[in-house]
Amino acid sequence: MQRGRAGAYQPLAEEFSRRLKGLQDTGEIIDPRAAQIERLKEENAELRGRVSHRDAELAGSKMLGRQGKSGPRSGWKG
Repeated sequence: MQRGRAGAYQPLAEEFSRRLKGLQDTGEIIDPRAAQIERLKEENAELRGRVSHRDAELAGSKMLGRQGKSGPRSGWKG
């Protein structure tokens, strides 16, 4: 419980904290920080997958570009 608040609203703050903790303990309300962490982990995994996919596409396109440039050039005089 929060005891740092002084004044007329202290009992209200303590009641709110007690109810919130009770709901979190029963699983009715999840900790918003834990939910945010899970959401960010999922988003991070998705973004890493997109970057890996894009890196693979770029590597493939570079290989195609090298194959196209490896042959004789038109108009080249040797």
